[in-house]
Amino acid sequence: MAQRQSARQSGRGPERNSTRTGAAERQSQRSMGSESRRTRSTRTTAAGGGKVLLICLGVIGLISILCVFLYIDRSGQKRKLNDEKQKVEYAKEQDIDRAYTAFKLAERSGLNFVMGRDAAATDDALFSSLKGKEPIYNIAFYRRYKDTKPKSKDKEKVDERFSDVARNKPIGTGELLVEKEGIKINRGLVEDDKVSIVIAQKHFTPEANDPVNAGGEILVIVKAFKE
Repeated sequence: MAQRQSARQSGRGPERNSTRTGAAERQSQRSMGSESRRTRSTRTTAAGGGKVLLICLGVIGLISILCVFLYIDRSGQKRKLNDEKQKVEYAKEQDIDRAYTAFKLAERSGLNFVMGRDAAATDDALFSSLKGKEPIYNIAFYRRYKDTKPKSKDKEKVDERFSDVARNKPIGTGELLVEKEGIKINRGLVEDDKVSIVIAQKHFTPEANDPVNAGGEILVIVKAFKE
């Protein structure tokens, strides 16, 4: 009986070892499978993270490009605005200079007439040196005086002279550009508001104790500056 029991016991040993070995292999396979899944999951996560990073970089790049374009556009607009302001300021300076220069020429020619010192001056004497000079559009001399005849004593009259009588038409007076030396320089329009002009005018007071002459005005019109 001892020999049979020993044989039975010796016969159970290999079966248990085989069972244990199989369980170990299955456990090992499960471990390997789990590891493989983790590896694949890690790779998938890494791949997904790489795509997200690329998308983010692309968005950042696009935003950067848009920012550059916006900066360039705004810089261009600012330069254009500055250029326009400089053009307007330059045109204003030119208008003032042209009107002032023309006025001084007219003043030299017509002041004695306006003040009554040369009341008999002819139009040719007053305007011959000024006609045809650009950018002069028209010149007007106004001499105010008192009629000394008994029936019209102390009644003020005006002797008007124009370099171009045909252009003696209503003037639309606009912005005052400057006033210097008593000369007012304004923008204006003539010919049904189709022609831009600059007007320079000055009032002259009569000389003290002059019983006849009451002073007068000189008005000079020049064409506005154009580039």
